[in-house]
Amino acid sequence: MKRRRKRQMRKVVIVGAPIAIIITLSYASIAFLSQASGATSAFEQYFEDKNSDKESEYNKVNTKLEGSDLRDSKEDVIFTVPAKLDTTPDSITALVNKELSLPSDYIPEDLVVPNVYFNTNYFDEKKQMRSEAAKALEELFGAATEENLTLCAISGYRSYQRQYDIFTNNVLTKGMDHTSKFSAVPGYSEHQTGLSIDVSTKSVNYRIDSSFAETPEGKWLAENAHHYGYIIRYPEGKSNITGYSYEPWHIRYVGIDLATFLYKNNLTLEEFYGFEPSYDYSDSISYDSLVDYGIDLDDVTRKPKATPKPTPVVTKEEETKEEEETPVDKDKDKVKKDKDKNKEGTEDTTDKGNDSGSKGDNKNHGNGNKGDKEEPGNGTDTGKEPDEGQTPTPTPDPNPGDGSQGDNTNPPDSDNSEEQEPTVTPSPTQTPSDTPSADY
Repeated sequence: MKRRRKRQMRKVVIVGAPIAIIITLSYASIAFLSQASGATSAFEQYFEDKNSDKESEYNKVNTKLEGSDLRDSKEDVIFTVPAKLDTTPDSITALVNKELSLPSDYIPEDLVVPNVYFNTNYFDEKKQMRSEAAKALEELFGAATEENLTLCAISGYRSYQRQYDIFTNNVLTKGMDHTSKFSAVPGYSEHQTGLSIDVSTKSVNYRIDSSFAETPEGKWLAENAHHYGYIIRYPEGKSNITGYSYEPWHIRYVGIDLATFLYKNNLTLEEFYGFEPSYDYSDSISYDSLVDYGIDLDDVTRKPKATPKPTPVVTKEEETKEEEETPVDKDKDKVKKDKDKNKEGTEDTTDKGNDSGSKGDNKNHGNGNKGDKEEPGNGTDTGKEPDEGQTPTPTPDPNPGDGSQGDNTNPPDSDNSEEQEPTVTPSPTQTPSDTPSADY
């Protein structure tokens, strides 16, 4: 019996020992791997896949998110502050501000028009957003609608040229000081990323100004945008960090996890990345520095407008008066020409008469009795009618058109007295003082 028991014990030891060793090793391996997995999260990690539409991974240490009410997140997310600066144009977490710009030719490849309410009913590039941001915006607007709130999309993506036009127009119409607080220089606008959009609501007539913050839509947006991956990009009291005044209407998509982290910790993107301005933003942009930003000074300088010529306003009385005076005006030049001809004809006739008289005198003196026969009163032909068949010699008019003979050459209403010019009342619109100022 004892031998059998010893044999059985040996079998149990031979079979059971390896099994116990395997179990022990397996348990130790599992415990080791578990510790290694926990230790991995203690290191900073940053991964960016340019060919993927998924969100970038973030550094996971130090600061933990408050709460766990994320819409799609099943666990809390830990971020490093400050995080590694992201300036890749295609990244949804890229930092763009007054110092960090985008290439002037950058255009996102996945622009789409989100199915949300816009304040325009025609296609415009500003309706576009990147696909991921557009999908999140649709969910954001849908959630607002469920709360009986109506958000309206105003301006999303902007190309470099569109931002150039907006900026230069703002400088012309609102001045440099106002523009530098609210409008970005082309190439330095978040709108060019396709991740930002301005929103408003009907109760403020779709304006984008600070009054939006006081509306039910504005208040709801500030408290809930992070649930859908958006942040109020330029919050109140942070203008010295962001470089822009408070803009409750400007939201930026960064993804749900980061948006919630920034919201819970009251941080801007600049603070998240530990970015500090290298100069004072309040006076960073001036007319002298615009050339450095690629702005043509002619585009921000008001050009003098040409003074328009006023169009005379003619009343019915003036029209009637002009119609009555029109014949006189038309014959004025003719009357003057006739007067000039009359004067010339008088002078020529007088000269000829003088010449004839002198010749006749010379003739009389030279011919004696012959000259006496030709004197009037001595000749037999004086007052005699011409013989039949003879053509009478016409007597030249000594003063054609002088009023005594040849009156028919003048207009019926004209005479030799000086003609009075018609009096025309000038139109009030022709007064120099009514001419618009060229400086307007």
